[in-house]
Amino acid sequence: MNTAWYTVSCADNDATVRFTPAVDRFWPPEILARDPFRPPGGDVERITLTGPGAVWMYAHAAAVSHAAGLAVRCDTPRPVGGSDDLHACESRLVLADAARRYGVLEFSMRSAPPLSQDAKHRFVQAAIDRLQRHSLRKLLLIGRASVDVYARLAATAIEAGVERLGCWSARDGLVVVWDHRDAELGGPMPLPDWARRVLYRPELPVVIGVVGDPGVGKSVLSQILEAHAADTGLRAWRLDCDAQSPTPPWYISLLATDAESAAKLREQSKRPWTEPMETRIAGQLRTARELFDVLIADLPGGDHSRVPPERVSATRVGMFQEVDAFIVLGGSSAKTPAGWLGDLRELGLDDRVAAVLMSEDSAAQPSLRSLHTTSGPFTGTVTGLDRRRLAEIGADGFIRAMKPGLITLWQHVLAHARRIAGRR
Repeated sequence: MNTAWYTVSCADNDATVRFTPAVDRFWPPEILARDPFRPPGGDVERITLTGPGAVWMYAHAAAVSHAAGLAVRCDTPRPVGGSDDLHACESRLVLADAARRYGVLEFSMRSAPPLSQDAKHRFVQAAIDRLQRHSLRKLLLIGRASVDVYARLAATAIEAGVERLGCWSARDGLVVVWDHRDAELGGPMPLPDWARRVLYRPELPVVIGVVGDPGVGKSVLSQILEAHAADTGLRAWRLDCDAQSPTPPWYISLLATDAESAAKLREQSKRPWTEPMETRIAGQLRTARELFDVLIADLPGGDHSRVPPERVSATRVGMFQEVDAFIVLGGSSAKTPAGWLGDLRELGLDDRVAAVLMSEDSAAQPSLRSLHTTSGPFTGTVTGLDRRRLAEIGADGFIRAMKPGLITLWQHVLAHARRIAGRR
């Protein structure tokens, strides 16, 4: 059985569902209304979900499969070993009505250092225990976790009697992945009033964009900033805006134990840029403002096969216009970030440049040193922005090594972003 967004292959009592990427990388969630997942019939007893799919795709397929009486498992990239420490991993169930029939399950699972399978099981089980204490009719899943976590929570929700299940993601907003009447699947949907009453709503959300040429350490720095923002009490989210060559959490986790497989899988996931892809990311930046104080946008590095390099194409302007403050990151291949500063000036976005950093020696110990902050953009140098180190010590390790420079940088950039956002 083949459809646009997944394929199914069967062998004896087992079936494998493989999600397939769209031409523009992102399947729109309204695909569930047009072409919902249909589990195979016959003698199939077990189903395995695999392939590059969004959290709502895994949740939908797991919910439908469990409702059909099938055992569900996921085959996704996973590190060998990992940490048993559940630091920075949490979940909570918020009941949204007096009858305690509607709820929001919020959770956050760190990607680096990666969790061991035992720790991951304990994290998921804690969330499952919360679900099983109540007889919920409607449930919203929201948070930072891997696709297999979403799949297991979705299957558990159906087993617990949930009649309507949704996922809220920073990229796609509310997507309904299960309805016991098969009504109104897909999205994006407006948030119901009961969910709005309990979900966090930021007063002045800001988008902080990290820009720079490929290989200077943008993905590492953006994850450090996301973690630091959360440490200060802000609700923060990092959105990977490089749809051509993303740096997903599973890639960082896998780097710690199997760098060769990580590189191979990441290479397979790359896609050429398309205009719809760029428009979609601009929309995702707008959607993500709804629930976060700070959104860290890890922006694409541009097309350097051209001479001179095309850092911000005409079709990508809308993406950059969503940003309130830029951190421009230069590196060894670009002695100064003049190219980026010039392009942002041409777009009329130079007043949004909050910081200019030079990334030096990725193999060195992490550090961040301020050179000038009295007026104009923060300037400084940063070392150690290596993805493998991120996989080994996590963002918390970088934060400890980079203080107090990181604190000064963050205060300057956040204040700048809020000034710009306040004028929108």
